[in-house]
Amino acid sequence: MGKVKIAPSHGHTIPRLELCAAGMAVELAETVWDSLNMDSSDCRFYSDSKIVLGYIRNTTKKFKVYVSNRVARILKFSTSDQWNYVLTSENPADDGTRVLDAAKLEESKWLNGPRNASKVNEDKEMETTGQETDDTEVVSEATLFVEQNIGIGMDRFSKFSSWKNLNSGIAWLKTLARMSKAPRQERNGISTFTDSKHFVMREVQRQYFLEEIQCLKNKQPIPKDSPLFSLNPILDSNKLLRIGGRLNKTSLDVQHKNPLILPKKSHVSKLITMHFHEKIQHQGRQLTEGAVRSNGYWIIGGKRLISSLIHQCVTCRKLRGRMEPPKMADLPCDRVEESPPFTYVGLDTFGPWNIVSCRTRGGYANSKRWAILFTCLVTRVIHIELVDELSTSAFINALRRFISIRGDVKLFRLDRGTNFDGSTSELKINTINIEDVKMKSYLNDNRIECIFNPPHASHMGGAWERMIGVCRKILDSVMTGIRTTSLTHDVLATLMAEVCVIVNNRPIVPVSSDPENPCVLSPAMLLTQKSRPMTDVNGNIHSGDLKVLYKSQWKRVQQLADMFWARWRTEYLHTLQPRRKWQNDVPCLQTGDLVLLKDKNVTRNSWPMGIIDEIKPSDDGRVRVVVVRTAKNGKSSTYIRPVNDLIPILRNVNSI
Repeated sequence: MGKVKIAPSHGHTIPRLELCAAGMAVELAETVWDSLNMDSSDCRFYSDSKIVLGYIRNTTKKFKVYVSNRVARILKFSTSDQWNYVLTSENPADDGTRVLDAAKLEESKWLNGPRNASKVNEDKEMETTGQETDDTEVVSEATLFVEQNIGIGMDRFSKFSSWKNLNSGIAWLKTLARMSKAPRQERNGISTFTDSKHFVMREVQRQYFLEEIQCLKNKQPIPKDSPLFSLNPILDSNKLLRIGGRLNKTSLDVQHKNPLILPKKSHVSKLITMHFHEKIQHQGRQLTEGAVRSNGYWIIGGKRLISSLIHQCVTCRKLRGRMEPPKMADLPCDRVEESPPFTYVGLDTFGPWNIVSCRTRGGYANSKRWAILFTCLVTRVIHIELVDELSTSAFINALRRFISIRGDVKLFRLDRGTNFDGSTSELKINTINIEDVKMKSYLNDNRIECIFNPPHASHMGGAWERMIGVCRKILDSVMTGIRTTSLTHDVLATLMAEVCVIVNNRPIVPVSSDPENPCVLSPAMLLTQKSRPMTDVNGNIHSGDLKVLYKSQWKRVQQLADMFWARWRTEYLHTLQPRRKWQNDVPCLQTGDLVLLKDKNVTRNSWPMGIIDEIKPSDDGRVRVVVVRTAKNGKSSTYIRPVNDLIPILRNVNSI
C-alpha cells in the first residue's frame, strides 16, 4: 500500500517536510496493521533523512512545539529501534513523485522495496544528527544559577507584619518541607510553634551574633568589645543564646532565669515588642518592657526600641498623641502700627441673657439679648452693642451704630459666626442666610475689609476672646445684686456701658512702682482724653506752660494723645515681643498625612480620622490651616481646621 502527498510551495522547511512524511508513514502503517490484526512490533520504517531519525532517537534535547508534537505522534505507534536509515538513491518513496515508465514498474523500488536497507543504529553518525545545538528546532537551554545560602534569610522575615504570622508561616513551611520526606504515619503534628520560634531565634542570632556563637561552640572566651560580654551568654540544647547570669540554681523557668538574647536592630525584635505591646492594650514603655522580659526575651537596647515603637504606634497616637502646633506666628500689622482707635477691629458675640421685655397679666414676658464686642486691635479699647437676635440684620444694625459713634473702620477680624456668614466673597461656608446681599452691600459701600479665622480656631482671635472673658467676670459680679425680674433691656444696656468703662480703664502694662510715674497707661486715656488723677497729665511740661495748654484745648488733646502713644511704644509694645508658648519648630503637616480631628463634644475614642487634602501656608511658610477630608456613613466631607486641633497619626499615607 502506498501513499503520496504533494508538499506545499512555501512555509515549511525540508526537515519539517521530512518529519511530516514520517508521520504519514506511521498513520499508513497503523491503518494496515489494524486491518490485518498484526503486531505493530513487527513493522519496520525507513527514512533517508538523518535529521528526522535524530529527532526520533533524541533523549536529551527539547524541540519546539511543531517538532515535539509530531515526534510524540510517531513514537506513540512505533519505537526508535523500528526506524532505519535508507540511502536516498534506494528510497522507494521517490518513485511515487517522479516519472517512471510502465515497463519498469514491475521491477521498481515502489513494488520491491529498497535493496540495501540498514538500521539506523548501525550508523553511529545518525545518533547525534538532529540533536546539534545549531538546529533551529532545538529550544535553547537556560542556564540556572543556584546561590547557596546558609539559613532561610533575614530579608524574608521583614515581609511579615506580626510575630504571630511569622511563627505560623515558618511552622507551615517546616511542615510542608518535612511532609515530602516523612512517612504517612508520621505526618500529623510534624511541626509546632515552639519549633518555628526556635528556628527564627537561631536565624536572628546567627545573623547578628555569629562570632559569639562560634566562640561558645569552640569553648573560647567572648571578645570584651562584644555587646554580650557583660551578659555571660550560654548556648542551650537548641543552640540558642541565652543570658547566663547568676540565677541558674533557682527553680524558675528557663525563660525567666535565662532569657533569649535578641538585638534591637532586628525586625523580629520589633515584631516581638509590638506583639506584647498589643497584648497589654498599648500601655507605656515600662509595662511593655516588663511584658517582653517576663516572656523570656532580653532585647539589647530594648528601652530605646520600645520608646521608638510606641512613638510610631498608630493606636497609641490615637489614645495619647499630642497636638503639634507650629511656632507662634508674628503679629500682623494691624496689631503693632499706630492708628486711631477702632481703625482695626476684632469682634465677637457673647451671651445670651434673659431679660424682661414687657409686663403681662400673668407676670412677665421674657426674651433674650446678646452682645457684640468690638475691640481695637492696637489700643485694646472695647465697645459693646446689644442685639436682640443672632441674624445678619441685627449685626448690620449694631455695626451701623458702632461706626456712627466710633468712626470708619478699615479692617474687621472675626470668627466664622453664623450671623456673620456670607458677608464677603472670601467667606465660603454653606449656611442659610437670607440677607447676605444686604450684608455684602453694606460692607462694600463702607470699604470694610473682613478677615475670617478658620473654624475652631479661637486662639487666632485671642485679642477679643480675652476681652470677652474679662467682661463676663465683671458682669457676673455686677449682676449679683440684681433680681431677675428687674433686668430689662435698659438695665442691661447700662450694665454693658459700665463694663466698657471698667475694662477701658484697665492697665495694659504692668503697674509701675515709681512714685514719679503714678499714671497707669490705659486705653481710656486715648479714647476719652481724660486721666485719673488729672495731675499727672502734665508729663515733662513746666508749670509756666500749663496755663497755655489749658487755654488751648486742642493742644491739650494733642499732648494727651502724644503721651499715650509715647508710653504705648515704650511700655506696651515690647510686651508683645516674646512668644509665650509654641516656641519650637515642628514638622509642618503635608498633603496626604493621616490626622485625628479633635472634637470636644465626644470622647477621644470617637474622634474622627481624616486625610489632609490641602494645606494653606502662612506668610512665614509654616502651615497653620489645612483642609481635611473625612468619611462618615460612607460619605466624604471636607473641613477647614487649624493645625492646633489635629493630631498627626501617619505621615504621607498616599505613598503607602
